[in-house]
Amino acid sequence: MLMIYIVNLANKNRVKRRNRRYVEVKDRAGRWYAKFALIGIILFFVLNYQDLPLFSSGGSDAIMTLGEDQKIKTWLMYGLLGMLSYILIFSIIYTASKNKKYSYGLILIMSAIVTGKKAAIISIFGKFIFVYYVLAAIKPSFPIAKIVVAIVVSSLFIVYQFSRTAGFEFDVIDTFQILTNLIYSSSTVYLVQLIDLDGVSYAAEYSDKLGPYGPFTYVFNPFLKLLFGIGIYKAPGPYLGEVLFNMNSANGANMTLFFEYIFIFGSPYFALLATFHMIAVLFLAKFFIKKVINDIHTNFLITVTYFSLFLACFIFLFDSLYAVRSLPFIVFPYVLYIFFYFIKIGIRKKHLS
Repeated sequence: MLMIYIVNLANKNRVKRRNRRYVEVKDRAGRWYAKFALIGIILFFVLNYQDLPLFSSGGSDAIMTLGEDQKIKTWLMYGLLGMLSYILIFSIIYTASKNKKYSYGLILIMSAIVTGKKAAIISIFGKFIFVYYVLAAIKPSFPIAKIVVAIVVSSLFIVYQFSRTAGFEFDVIDTFQILTNLIYSSSTVYLVQLIDLDGVSYAAEYSDKLGPYGPFTYVFNPFLKLLFGIGIYKAPGPYLGEVLFNMNSANGANMTLFFEYIFIFGSPYFALLATFHMIAVLFLAKFFIKKVINDIHTNFLITVTYFSLFLACFIFLFDSLYAVRSLPFIVFPYVLYIFFYFIKIGIRKKHLS
């Protein structure tokens, strides 16, 4: 239902985007904020060139290792990099110059892959395609050849990074088989642990380990860990890895909100609350995407903020701790908007006085 709503709303607004005034205003904003994002990305590379996860050992786990060694710096640097990437996506969409679009696109891909995450390319490509579709002035016909190339390159990168993580030799010939197995195992691993191996029976035990302020500690764990070095022992996924397989690792399957509620409160009855929570999140997602699509008179940074909030709604459904940890960066464009707004007011007052 949400996708039908998005498609219909996007189609209704396409005519308005052909207005010359709209094109000029958005092009100017896109070019200006692209410069801002590019300066930020350059600063990121200057400050982090010595320990980029892409060039570190460990493959896709390198960024987690870096986060354990340099918690605050990694959280801050890569959180800002992610938000600058969102700004660059909208700059590409709004900018009229094709040469600039391709230049920005290349930098966008570079900023994604330096994180070393397996799904870096496919993730940023998917976000770009989505924004491109909902904000296009004419209903887009997607270039199949380019999409196929993007999927192939993304698949090769996923398998290559996975080979570095798991420690086996990368072979292009085995890419499809490895990718298929990886997608299947990633999609079912937490269900196997929870249902086949009866991992859900450890929910009450996990809830007890959270302490008397369990739900509060769990929700604010990312900030408690960053600022005070305290918080939950482990997220439910890594905790199950420990009790089921005797694994002492920060890695683990990300649970959906449904099972997360069961582990936080220690009872399957609380899964009902998760159902209501998920419905509320979907309504919020609908509200935020409406604001993104109805961008005719909306400031560039406000539109980016609404898009970030829209994505956060879905991230919260399967990785709530990551969504909470990302909150400061989700609202970062709005903070920038306020900052630039007061600068403009100060300049006007100075000219009037």
